[in-house]
Amino acid sequence: MINHHASLVFVWNVADFEARNLGAKSIEPVHLFLGILKSVDFDILRLKEIQILSPGILAEVQNDLSDVRLAFKNAGIETTPIRRRIRKTSGKSGQDNKVRLRRSSRSRAVFAATEAFVKSGSVKPIHLLSILAEMNIPRIAQAFQDSCLDMQLLLHISTMKALSVMTRLDGQSDNEGTWANVSVRLRQEGWKIGWSRLFTGNTITWKIDASKGKVQHIVQTDDFLSAILKLESEVA
Repeated sequence: MINHHASLVFVWNVADFEARNLGAKSIEPVHLFLGILKSVDFDILRLKEIQILSPGILAEVQNDLSDVRLAFKNAGIETTPIRRRIRKTSGKSGQDNKVRLRRSSRSRAVFAATEAFVKSGSVKPIHLLSILAEMNIPRIAQAFQDSCLDMQLLLHISTMKALSVMTRLDGQSDNEGTWANVSVRLRQEGWKIGWSRLFTGNTITWKIDASKGKVQHIVQTDDFLSAILKLESEVA
């Protein structure tokens, strides 16, 4: 069963504010990204809007946003400058909208992909960031290019962090740590190794590949950890 964690609802509300401030008629993926960027800049404890939350929920929201903040930090991205640049390129499309907005079809597709990524449990901002980083949204991609920032690095870091959060919750082995250990060992042995994912409806397929010279190993499965371990056994 999929549910949207309080931290994701918080980001969604911030995205709604960003969209209305820009005079948009609906919440687009670029507004979701702006919502994530703005959320990590907030001092959560000072926000009156969420002071009604219980201490336990508030702590979880802080923790979830710290995962996102760390992903941006490790990718070498200062959130405030890139948010301002994206806002500037987005421009205003009309008067500020005072009415809460609905998600566009593109944003609904983003949420569907995020839920497919998580499969079960709570969808959190780090999961949403991973999907948005893969979408090649024009205004975001241009802002990253103009700022000499690496979207692929953010995609990798946010995805690994998202996977780590998922395994941390269900007590499985750490995807992020396993990937790091296996990929480092294989690269030391001369292998080129990478991953990609394919979304089909409500399912996700992971593709892990390793190549050296004319030899190539490809593993595709719906579970990232299983794919890593299977590839490791084939290459060994």
